[in-house]
Amino acid sequence: MNVWLMHGNSTLMSQFLRRVELTGVTMWKHSLDFSSCPTLEDLNLCSSRIYGPKISSQSVRCLSITQCQFNVDTGSRMRISAPCLVYLQLADVSGTAPLLERMPLLVTAFIRLGRGGFGTCTHEAYGDCDECFPYDGYYYGHDDYGASFANYHGSNDSVLLQGLSGATSLGLTTIDPNVFTFRKDLKQCPTFSMLKTLLLNEWCVAADFGALVKFLQCTPILEKLIIQLRLEKLPRVNSMIETYESYNPAVQLVLKHLKDVEIKCHKEDEVVRQIVKILSTFGVLSDQIDIQVIQQTYVSGSFDQFRAD
Repeated sequence: MNVWLMHGNSTLMSQFLRRVELTGVTMWKHSLDFSSCPTLEDLNLCSSRIYGPKISSQSVRCLSITQCQFNVDTGSRMRISAPCLVYLQLADVSGTAPLLERMPLLVTAFIRLGRGGFGTCTHEAYGDCDECFPYDGYYYGHDDYGASFANYHGSNDSVLLQGLSGATSLGLTTIDPNVFTFRKDLKQCPTFSMLKTLLLNEWCVAADFGALVKFLQCTPILEKLIIQLRLEKLPRVNSMIETYESYNPAVQLVLKHLKDVEIKCHKEDEVVRQIVKILSTFGVLSDQIDIQVIQQTYVSGSFDQFRAD
């Protein structure tokens, strides 16, 4: 059943509801507010168009948003407010990336950004240039029904990573390696002081390996690193703007806890060799790195994989 939610706020009221699943919902200029469901723990949104200012719940512990599209051509960025969240999944989502508010209890998060949005750049280098994302700063206001909203216009503040910084297990992947939301967030990268397991795919090596280096610098107790590479999406090494050697070695750390590295690829090429070389500068030995040559096409991780850890 398709559902349209138009303007204003939608407040679902129940003292007993524990799980909500919405499929085929279109939310237009509409906040989805679950504050009147104090026992709600599990919220699932699937195959929906969510063009509104906010999704909020003070009780939800597991939030899964899959195959959904966020604010497209609305000039605003949705906020997700769920301070009790423990598990988060944003998989195969597109549009304008939502702003994640603080999640102090977060343990596991899996993010897979889809095609058709989330900021792509036609230029080489990082893809966070002003020409491709020209606006700057927040604009706070109210819609016609009094619901507050915040427009985000490309400032250097973190959109996703700050809210994810307390996680223990984290997957950050994209279907299109040119999506630069993660790389843009890395300009103000927080320290992932609790992170032990990290999954990345080819976006982290695009242009100059800078994203990979930055993550290694910001994950001091990381124990397991998984990098998945799809050969057809990888950049040519000779087209990279700069290499990891351009980063200040003084801020590179020896990752004493990182003992298990998996690199899944279609073949061992120069990109893989550069990754191994970078890891060695952080004290990772070659016998700690497992290079797995995989012939078939695969999906970059899954939420259940992390929840099982």
